[in-house]
Amino acid sequence: MSSKYSALPDIDTQPDVYETPDTVEDAEVSDDGFPSIEEQNEDIVNDKITVGEAVDKFKDSTGETAETEYEILPRDPALQETPLQKLRRLQYEIQELNEEVEKKKDEASINTPNHRALSSQISTLQEDLSRISQSLGDSDPIDEQEGTIIKQAELGKKLVHQLQTFKNIGMPKTNGTTSETNGIDESAIRHAPNAEAGKNVSLTFGVGTILSYIHTLGKISELDERIASLEKLVGTAHGQNFEDLSISITNTNLIAAVDKLDQHMQILAQPRHLESVSRKAKTLVGELEKVNELKNKEFMNGGVIDYDTKERVDPLISIAPALVNRLKSLQQLHQEAAVFSDTIKMLSDEQSKIRDELKSLNEVSGNLDKSFKVNEETIQKNISTMDDRVTDLAKRLEKLGVK
Repeated sequence: MSSKYSALPDIDTQPDVYETPDTVEDAEVSDDGFPSIEEQNEDIVNDKITVGEAVDKFKDSTGETAETEYEILPRDPALQETPLQKLRRLQYEIQELNEEVEKKKDEASINTPNHRALSSQISTLQEDLSRISQSLGDSDPIDEQEGTIIKQAELGKKLVHQLQTFKNIGMPKTNGTTSETNGIDESAIRHAPNAEAGKNVSLTFGVGTILSYIHTLGKISELDERIASLEKLVGTAHGQNFEDLSISITNTNLIAAVDKLDQHMQILAQPRHLESVSRKAKTLVGELEKVNELKNKEFMNGGVIDYDTKERVDPLISIAPALVNRLKSLQQLHQEAAVFSDTIKMLSDEQSKIRDELKSLNEVSGNLDKSFKVNEETIQKNISTMDDRVTDLAKRLEKLGVK
């Protein structure tokens, strides 16, 4: 330090010393870069264990692989088995167990009590599972052909064979006896194998049903022919659609219509009714003549009117083509004129709007002038009042100054 500052008070004359703390080996560095020192806890044992000692101590231990509470990741969800799938799996496992037991016959003696008990237990389980499978309607998985395409193809071949047998026998007659149908059933049953006897019996019953259905169709065709002959005899063959017939015919039967016609004929055959019918006919003829005369008059009047119109239109026929051409040439001009008229109408509307706005603006300006004048008068009055008050105040001040 220079000598000129040495004599001044409150000056530190000691040399500068820079001290740093000692490095801590066990200090941990946090994320922000500053060392984090844990506090000592009595409950924590800080004894050092070497890796070799730990390996020697726990090398014979095995970890628990089952799911426990401390596992973080959940186990993959297992697939839910249906009761039928569980039954099939149990049957398959029992079958595998039976095969393993059969393979181990050579190793163990056959007369061993454990082996005999295991075999009997396996057979009992298989019987129970097969009984449960039958109750559920499921087939035995050991039978590989049950419910497969091969089994269905065999059933289809048997059905085709029975249909071909029915086709070769031929169609039955209308007055056929039961001996033919019985022959068909017996032949079908004879051709059927013993294993499928119940199914083939149901199929032969189906063939008998087909025969009865074909016999019914023959009767229906015969009935159609008889109905067609009746229609030809009655005379309704001309109207194929019922809409062409009158409501009275479609709503009544043939006997009622014949009775009604008979009544009309009896009425017409009586002399007293003939006179009234003749009078009505004469009246009707007179009315028809009047209608005919009126129709002729209207026709004549219409002809005269058409003739007058024709005489007036004839001179204009020669002018019409030129007039049409002229109108076509002036069509664009007429369109422009229509647009121009619309524009003029729009301008007139705008002008009327502007006139109304000017009128309203004039009213506003007049009111503004009036308000300006009133405000000016008010300001003048206020200024004169203020001037009077100022002069009065000045006079008072002068009087006070004189005193």
